[in-house]
Order: sequence, then structure tokens, then C-alpha cells
Amino acid sequence: MDEWKYTLLNGVISTVGALVVGALAFVAASRAASKGIDAAVTAAVTSNEGQQDLTLWKGEQ
Repeated sequence: MDEWKYTLLNGVISTVGALVVGALAFVAASRAASKGIDAAVTAAVTSNEGQQDLTLWKGEQ
């Protein structure tokens, strides 16, 4: 093989690796955000103000 083929192969491997790492980081961040949102919603609904808001919202429907 010529040297340019090794260089091209190295670039392809590096790019694919970076895409895989980026995808895994995105999935991890999405899961962490989802857990944070769930915790915030639970805290809001279980607080006194959240219960009053929920009662008012259900009454308007």
C-alpha cells in the first residue's frame, strides 16, 4: 500500500471513533437530563405549591 492509503485509513478510523464517542456522550447527557427533569417534576408536584397548581389546573379542565 502507498503511504496515502494508511493516512486515509487512519483518518477514517479516527473519525468513526470520534463519532462513536460523541454519540455515547450525547446518550449519557440525554439520560442525565431526563433524570433531572423527572426529579424536578416530582419535586414540583409533591410541593404544596405544586399541589395547589395541579388542583387548579384539574379544576379548569
